[in-house]
Amino acid sequence: MGVYLIMPNYDWYVDASSFLIPKIARLMNAWNVHTISTGEIDLLFGLVKVAAESGTADDLVTINDGVVGQFIILKADTGDTITVKHGTGNILCPDDTDYVLTASSGNILALFYDGDDSKWKPIAVSGGSGGTDISVYANRGSTAQTVNNNTATFIEFNEEVFDTDTMHDNSTNPDRITFTTAGKYHVNLQIAFGTSTSGNRVINMYRYNSAGTIQQSWRIPRSTSDLNSTFSIQTIEFSTSMDATAGDYFRVALTQDSGGSMSVYGKSGTVLQTWITAHKIN
Repeated sequence: MGVYLIMPNYDWYVDASSFLIPKIARLMNAWNVHTISTGEIDLLFGLVKVAAESGTADDLVTINDGVVGQFIILKADTGDTITVKHGTGNILCPDDTDYVLTASSGNILALFYDGDDSKWKPIAVSGGSGGTDISVYANRGSTAQTVNNNTATFIEFNEEVFDTDTMHDNSTNPDRITFTTAGKYHVNLQIAFGTSTSGNRVINMYRYNSAGTIQQSWRIPRSTSDLNSTFSIQTIEFSTSMDATAGDYFRVALTQDSGGSMSVYGKSGTVLQTWITAHKIN
Protein backbone atom coordinates (compact mmCIF):
# COMPACT_ATOMS: atom_id res chain seq x y z
CA MET A 1 0.00 0.00 0.00
CA GLY A 2 1.45 3.38 -1.01
CA VAL A 3 1.02 6.93 0.20
CA TYR A 4 0.79 10.22 -1.64
CA LEU A 5 3.16 13.14 -1.14
CA ILE A 6 2.41 16.64 -2.38
CA MET A 7 5.53 18.31 -3.80
CA PRO A 8 5.92 21.61 -5.70
CA ASN A 9 4.26 21.65 -9.16
CA TYR A 10 3.52 17.92 -9.14
CA ASP A 11 1.79 15.06 -7.37
CA TRP A 12 4.08 12.18 -6.49
CA TYR A 13 3.34 8.66 -5.31
CA VAL A 14 5.41 6.41 -3.07
CA ASP A 15 4.68 2.82 -4.08
CA ALA A 16 4.88 -0.31 -1.91
CA SER A 17 8.57 -0.71 -2.73
CA SER A 18 9.30 2.88 -1.63
CA PHE A 19 9.91 4.11 -5.18
CA LEU A 20 9.00 7.77 -5.71
CA ILE A 21 7.09 8.06 -9.01
CA PRO A 22 4.89 10.76 -10.57
CA LYS A 23 1.21 10.23 -9.87
CA ILE A 24 0.60 10.58 -13.63
CA ALA A 25 2.41 7.29 -14.25
CA ARG A 26 0.05 5.52 -11.87
CA LEU A 27 -3.10 7.10 -13.22
CA MET A 28 -2.29 6.33 -16.87
CA ASN A 29 -2.96 2.66 -16.15
CA ALA A 30 -6.76 2.96 -16.22
CA TRP A 31 -9.63 5.35 -16.90
CA ASN A 32 -10.78 7.27 -13.82
CA VAL A 33 -14.44 8.33 -13.71
CA HIS A 34 -15.14 11.85 -12.46
CA THR A 35 -18.58 13.36 -12.23
CA ILE A 36 -19.22 16.97 -13.22
CA SER A 37 -20.34 19.24 -10.39
CA THR A 38 -21.92 22.51 -11.55
CA GLY A 39 -19.93 22.42 -14.76
CA GLU A 40 -16.61 21.59 -13.10
CA ILE A 41 -14.31 18.68 -12.35
CA ASP A 42 -11.21 18.71 -10.14
CA LEU A 43 -7.75 18.31 -11.60
CA LEU A 44 -6.55 14.81 -12.41
CA PHE A 45 -3.68 13.51 -14.47
CA GLY A 46 -3.98 10.67 -16.94
CA LEU A 47 -7.12 9.11 -18.33
CA VAL A 48 -10.35 10.78 -17.24
CA LYS A 49 -13.86 9.60 -18.02
CA VAL A 50 -16.25 12.51 -17.53
CA ALA A 51 -19.71 11.64 -16.19
CA ALA A 52 -22.79 13.84 -16.33
CA GLU A 53 -23.91 15.34 -13.03
CA SER A 54 -27.45 14.10 -13.71
CA GLY A 55 -29.02 12.29 -16.63
CA THR A 56 -26.82 11.40 -19.59
CA ALA A 57 -25.81 14.84 -20.94
CA ASP A 58 -23.89 17.68 -19.38
CA ASP A 59 -21.49 20.58 -20.08
CA LEU A 60 -17.90 20.64 -18.86
CA VAL A 61 -16.88 24.26 -18.36
CA THR A 62 -13.93 24.28 -15.96
CA ILE A 63 -11.14 21.93 -14.86
CA ASN A 64 -9.85 23.11 -11.50
CA ASP A 65 -6.33 23.51 -10.05
CA GLY A 66 -4.24 23.27 -13.20
CA VAL A 67 -0.46 23.24 -12.85
CA VAL A 68 1.89 24.27 -15.65
CA GLY A 69 2.63 21.45 -18.08
CA GLN A 70 0.10 18.97 -16.74
CA PHE A 71 -2.08 17.10 -19.20
CA ILE A 72 -5.17 14.92 -19.22
CA ILE A 73 -7.09 12.86 -21.74
CA LEU A 74 -10.87 13.16 -21.58
CA LYS A 75 -13.62 10.88 -22.81
CA ALA A 76 -17.30 10.52 -21.94
CA ASP A 77 -18.41 8.00 -19.34
CA THR A 78 -20.55 5.05 -20.41
CA GLY A 79 -23.82 6.19 -21.97
CA ASP A 80 -23.06 9.91 -21.58
CA THR A 81 -22.67 12.88 -23.91
CA ILE A 82 -20.39 15.61 -22.59
CA THR A 83 -20.02 18.99 -24.29
CA VAL A 84 -16.67 20.58 -23.47
CA LYS A 85 -17.40 24.31 -23.62
CA HIS A 86 -14.89 26.43 -25.51
CA GLY A 87 -13.82 29.60 -23.69
CA THR A 88 -16.74 29.67 -21.25
CA GLY A 89 -14.47 28.65 -18.38
CA ASN A 90 -10.78 27.76 -18.54
CA ILE A 91 -10.90 25.26 -21.43
CA LEU A 92 -10.05 25.99 -25.06
CA CYS A 93 -11.20 23.50 -27.71
CA PRO A 94 -10.07 22.66 -31.27
CA ASP A 95 -11.22 25.13 -33.95
CA ASP A 96 -12.41 27.54 -31.23
CA THR A 97 -15.72 25.71 -30.90
CA ASP A 98 -17.35 23.43 -28.34
CA TYR A 99 -16.16 19.82 -28.50
CA VAL A 100 -18.64 16.99 -27.94
CA LEU A 101 -17.52 13.75 -26.30
CA THR A 102 -19.85 10.80 -26.77
CA ALA A 103 -19.51 7.40 -25.18
CA SER A 104 -20.95 5.79 -28.30
CA SER A 105 -18.13 7.13 -30.51
CA GLY A 106 -15.38 6.73 -27.93
CA ASN A 107 -13.75 9.98 -29.07
CA ILE A 108 -11.18 11.70 -26.87
CA LEU A 109 -9.81 15.17 -26.16
CA ALA A 110 -6.24 15.62 -24.90
CA LEU A 111 -5.46 18.87 -23.05
CA PHE A 112 -2.42 20.48 -21.45
CA TYR A 113 -2.36 23.32 -18.93
CA ASP A 114 -0.73 26.58 -20.05
CA GLY A 115 0.20 28.65 -17.00
CA ASP A 116 0.76 31.82 -19.02
CA ASP A 117 -2.98 32.39 -19.35
CA SER A 118 -4.28 29.71 -16.95
CA LYS A 119 -6.03 27.76 -19.72
CA TRP A 120 -6.37 24.13 -20.70
CA LYS A 121 -5.46 23.86 -24.39
CA PRO A 122 -5.93 21.06 -26.92
CA ILE A 123 -3.11 18.73 -27.85
CA ALA A 124 -5.06 16.27 -29.98
CA VAL A 125 -8.53 14.94 -30.72
CA SER A 126 -9.88 11.67 -32.02
CA GLY A 127 -13.29 11.61 -33.71
CA GLY A 128 -16.24 13.54 -32.29
CA SER A 129 -18.10 16.63 -33.37
CA GLY A 130 -15.59 19.21 -32.17
CA GLY A 131 -13.05 20.06 -34.83
CA THR A 132 -15.24 18.68 -37.59
CA ASP A 133 -16.40 20.35 -40.77
CA ILE A 134 -18.88 23.24 -40.38
CA SER A 135 -20.22 24.15 -43.79
CA VAL A 136 -23.24 24.53 -46.02
CA TYR A 137 -23.81 24.14 -49.75
CA ALA A 138 -27.21 25.32 -51.01
CA ASN A 139 -28.48 25.76 -54.55
CA ARG A 140 -31.42 26.92 -56.59
CA GLY A 141 -33.61 23.98 -57.58
CA SER A 142 -34.85 23.21 -61.07
CA THR A 143 -37.41 26.05 -61.05
CA ALA A 144 -36.06 29.41 -62.19
CA GLN A 145 -36.58 32.56 -60.09
CA THR A 146 -37.84 35.74 -61.73
CA VAL A 147 -36.00 39.02 -61.22
CA ASN A 148 -37.98 42.03 -62.43
CA ASN A 149 -36.42 45.07 -64.06
CA ASN A 150 -34.79 47.52 -61.62
CA THR A 151 -35.94 45.46 -58.64
CA ALA A 152 -33.47 44.08 -56.10
CA THR A 153 -34.47 40.46 -55.62
CA PHE A 154 -33.04 38.17 -52.95
CA ILE A 155 -32.07 34.81 -54.40
CA GLU A 156 -33.80 31.83 -52.82
CA PHE A 157 -31.72 28.68 -52.52
CA ASN A 158 -34.38 26.02 -52.13
CA GLU A 159 -32.23 22.89 -52.22
CA GLU A 160 -29.18 21.71 -50.29
CA VAL A 161 -26.21 19.56 -51.19
CA PHE A 162 -25.20 19.46 -47.51
CA ASP A 163 -25.59 21.42 -44.30
CA THR A 164 -23.53 20.28 -41.31
CA ASP A 165 -24.55 22.99 -38.82
CA THR A 166 -28.25 23.83 -39.47
CA MET A 167 -27.28 26.97 -41.38
CA HIS A 168 -29.99 26.88 -44.04
CA ASP A 169 -33.62 25.89 -44.55
CA ASN A 170 -35.09 25.06 -47.96
CA SER A 171 -38.52 26.53 -47.17
CA THR A 172 -38.20 28.96 -44.24
CA ASN A 173 -36.14 31.99 -45.30
CA PRO A 174 -34.40 30.04 -48.06
CA ASP A 175 -32.55 33.21 -49.07
CA ARG A 176 -30.58 33.13 -45.79
CA ILE A 177 -27.41 31.41 -44.66
CA THR A 178 -27.29 31.69 -40.87
CA PHE A 179 -24.13 31.25 -38.83
CA THR A 180 -25.11 29.06 -35.89
CA THR A 181 -21.45 28.82 -34.81
CA ALA A 182 -19.31 31.94 -34.44
CA GLY A 183 -16.08 32.14 -36.41
CA LYS A 184 -14.41 33.13 -39.63
CA TYR A 185 -16.01 31.78 -42.81
CA HIS A 186 -15.16 31.64 -46.49
CA VAL A 187 -18.11 32.18 -48.82
CA ASN A 188 -18.41 31.34 -52.53
CA LEU A 189 -21.36 31.90 -54.83
CA GLN A 190 -22.46 31.76 -58.43
CA ILE A 191 -25.61 33.32 -59.86
CA ALA A 192 -26.70 32.20 -63.35
CA PHE A 193 -29.25 34.12 -65.44
CA GLY A 194 -30.49 34.51 -68.97
CA THR A 195 -28.40 36.09 -71.70
CA SER A 196 -29.15 39.71 -72.55
CA THR A 197 -27.15 42.44 -74.26
CA SER A 198 -29.05 45.21 -72.49
CA GLY A 199 -28.33 46.91 -69.18
CA ASN A 200 -26.22 45.88 -66.22
CA ARG A 201 -26.31 43.29 -63.45
CA VAL A 202 -25.40 43.96 -59.82
CA ILE A 203 -24.99 41.42 -57.03
CA ASN A 204 -25.27 42.78 -53.48
CA MET A 205 -24.47 40.56 -50.51
CA TYR A 206 -25.37 41.63 -46.97
CA ARG A 207 -24.35 40.29 -43.58
CA TYR A 208 -26.92 41.00 -40.86
CA ASN A 209 -26.80 40.54 -37.11
CA SER A 210 -29.49 38.50 -35.38
CA ALA A 211 -31.63 41.65 -35.01
CA GLY A 212 -31.67 42.13 -38.79
CA THR A 213 -29.30 45.12 -38.91
CA ILE A 214 -26.81 45.16 -41.79
CA GLN A 215 -23.24 44.79 -40.48
CA GLN A 216 -21.34 44.45 -43.74
CA SER A 217 -22.07 44.50 -47.47
CA TRP A 218 -20.42 43.68 -50.77
CA ARG A 219 -21.30 45.02 -54.23
CA ILE A 220 -20.35 43.18 -57.42
CA PRO A 221 -21.38 45.13 -60.56
CA ARG A 222 -21.16 43.72 -64.06
CA SER A 223 -21.94 45.43 -67.35
CA THR A 224 -23.11 43.36 -70.31
CA SER A 225 -19.67 43.84 -71.86
CA ASP A 226 -18.20 41.98 -68.87
CA LEU A 227 -20.47 38.98 -69.41
CA ASN A 228 -20.08 36.26 -71.99
CA SER A 229 -22.98 36.53 -74.43
CA THR A 230 -22.03 33.57 -76.60
CA PHE A 231 -23.60 31.06 -74.20
CA SER A 232 -27.23 30.52 -73.31
CA ILE A 233 -26.60 31.69 -69.73
CA GLN A 234 -24.50 34.36 -68.05
CA THR A 235 -22.96 34.04 -64.59
CA ILE A 236 -21.49 36.16 -61.84
CA GLU A 237 -19.10 34.49 -59.40
CA PHE A 238 -17.89 35.93 -56.12
CA SER A 239 -15.93 34.81 -53.06
CA THR A 240 -15.03 36.51 -49.79
CA SER A 241 -14.37 35.86 -46.12
CA MET A 242 -16.24 37.18 -43.11
CA ASP A 243 -16.04 37.10 -39.32
CA ALA A 244 -19.45 36.15 -37.99
CA THR A 245 -21.14 36.05 -34.61
CA ALA A 246 -23.55 33.22 -33.87
CA GLY A 247 -26.96 34.33 -35.17
CA ASP A 248 -25.57 36.48 -37.98
CA TYR A 249 -26.88 35.68 -41.45
CA PHE A 250 -26.29 36.79 -45.00
CA ARG A 251 -28.40 37.18 -48.15
CA VAL A 252 -27.64 37.78 -51.82
CA ALA A 253 -29.67 40.08 -54.07
CA LEU A 254 -29.58 40.52 -57.84
CA THR A 255 -30.57 43.76 -59.55
CA GLN A 256 -30.78 44.08 -63.34
CA ASP A 257 -31.92 46.80 -65.75
CA SER A 258 -32.28 44.91 -69.03
CA GLY A 259 -35.66 46.55 -69.59
CA GLY A 260 -37.68 43.43 -68.74
CA SER A 261 -37.76 40.53 -66.33
CA MET A 262 -34.96 37.95 -66.26
CA SER A 263 -34.71 34.42 -64.90
CA VAL A 264 -32.18 33.21 -62.36
CA TYR A 265 -31.52 29.66 -63.45
CA GLY A 266 -31.61 26.72 -61.12
CA LYS A 267 -30.45 23.16 -61.50
CA SER A 268 -30.37 21.62 -64.95
CA GLY A 269 -30.34 17.87 -64.53
CA THR A 270 -27.37 17.27 -62.26
CA VAL A 271 -25.72 20.61 -63.10
CA LEU A 272 -25.95 23.25 -60.34
CA GLN A 273 -26.05 26.70 -61.91
CA THR A 274 -26.99 29.02 -59.02
CA TRP A 275 -25.43 28.07 -55.70
CA ILE A 276 -23.77 29.30 -52.55
CA THR A 277 -21.34 27.77 -50.06
CA ALA A 278 -19.99 28.81 -46.66
CA HIS A 279 -17.23 26.99 -44.81
CA LYS A 280 -15.83 27.74 -41.35
CA ILE A 281 -12.08 28.28 -41.58
CA ASN A 282 -11.37 29.33 -37.98
